Amino acid sequence: MSPLQYSSYAQAQVTTSSPTELIVLLYRGAVRFAAKARLHIQNHDVEAAHNELLRAQSIVIELMGGLKPSTNPLDVELYALHNYIYEVLYRANREKDVAMVDEALKHLRVQLETWEQIALPGSRPVAGGVISIDRKA
Repeated sequence: MSPLQYSSYAQAQVTTSSPTELIVLLYRGAVRFAAKARLHIQNHDVEAAHNELLRAQSIVIELMGGLKPSTNPLDVELYALHNYIYEVLYRANREKDVAMVDEALKHLRVQLETWEQIALPGSRPVAGGVISIDRKA
């Protein structure tokens, strides 16, 4: 698939997704970018790792921005979790530390799995544990 075709496909997926499906897409992106950064750190490609971690951090900021201010303890804890993930990604980027990337990935993957269950009830994971968003079903 050419970059232009992929861009068109990605744009179509975003514009036709429900709000919960968009959250799934954001978490998938954050996991993908953090995992790529981890590989770049292991390969001593500092610039590529930096760029991928910035992308993951940007997504976490976007997810935090979508949380409405509330005094509900669950909302407060969810915001705090995202703030923690952001801080870990920031430190991982500053120190180029695989263990910190792994810590962030652990939390991002739990959130991804949770949101996949919310957005896509009854769906089964495919290869790699990712649930496919199929609008034909």
